Amino acid sequence: MESSTAVPLRIGIVGAGIAGLALAGGLRRRGHVVEVFEKAPRLMAVGAGISVAKNAVRALDELGLAQDVLGDAIERRTAVTALLLRPDGSSALRVPAKRLNLLPMTRAGLHAALATHAGEVRFGVEASVVASGAPVVVVDGEQHEFDVVVAADGVRSRSREALGLDPGLRYAGWTTWRGVTTDPFDLRGRMSETWGGGAMMGLVPLIDGRTYWFAAQHAPPGVTVEDPQADVLGRFGHWHAPIRQVIEATDPRGVIRTDAYDLAHPLRTYVHGRVALVGDAAHAMTPNLGQGANQALVDVAALVAALDDAAHGSGVTDALAAYDRRRRRPSQRVASNSRRIGQIALAEGIAGRTRERVLGALAAVTGGVRR
Repeated sequence: MESSTAVPLRIGIVGAGIAGLALAGGLRRRGHVVEVFEKAPRLMAVGAGISVAKNAVRALDELGLAQDVLGDAIERRTAVTALLLRPDGSSALRVPAKRLNLLPMTRAGLHAALATHAGEVRFGVEASVVASGAPVVVVDGEQHEFDVVVAADGVRSRSREALGLDPGLRYAGWTTWRGVTTDPFDLRGRMSETWGGGAMMGLVPLIDGRTYWFAAQHAPPGVTVEDPQADVLGRFGHWHAPIRQVIEATDPRGVIRTDAYDLAHPLRTYVHGRVALVGDAAHAMTPNLGQGANQALVDVAALVAALDDAAHGSGVTDALAAYDRRRRRPSQRVASNSRRIGQIALAEGIAGRTRERVLGALAAVTGGVRR
């Protein structure tokens, strides 16, 4: 174990998702004592695919985890071209994929890789923080005291609510579908997003040769369907190839349908007392920029750096305040932009027709190529 810590801190983490596991791994590498509490009965990766962006790669590198977690994916590129398309397959915009600098992989793969460095996780426990912001985690009525507690318990964070910081969630107005093909599927070096009236679909080649796909469409919230794969095929199966083929190449049991939510209002702070919020607990956002998990990893790197300063004498309170200053406004800007991009991509009616005219003009002027 690497250690640069003069005085190790005892840190409790609530939640063993991407943020919680990355935080545990980064802190342990610096010699801190970490306990992770997770209500799920075992390690469970939620979601299908993820595009690890440059900011998250840099964050993992700062944590000392990039090479171990990403391996040779750091040097690999799965796509040559990135396209913005219409439902008939015509191109509105084309850019070299290297400009996007994304490492597409499965969430399960990233989650499992982070878990190998996180140390022991206490699964199947209901852990809660206390309203005062004291560095305490309550498990089955028993209090566990720490120097710092970090809440990484996701979009519907109970910790955020307990601390009196929760503004509630708002429905973005659309539902989403996601999946990964069972076997390799050749996209011929192309990653794409297709925008139609009130709907969109994305196709992304993964480093293992399979294809990750995602879709969104305006729909009322809270609807459940027996067969999400048939549901998404009925909505997008008539769009351009190979959308139908990709969906059909996915195990029906692996198709996920979820409504899109973000925070009703930005939080006024990510810190209360000696409890800090990271990831979705701090800035739950719509998926339209693909930055949810990436921003969580950037949070984690910033918090670990701040706590390193605390361990060397700057004080925990000052360190948490520094983390809040560094991360709150930038992450909230990303969340705001993500929602705005979703509104553009899923526009319909007058707004949708305006968007189509703009895309058509862009394609006519540039030949579909960004210049």
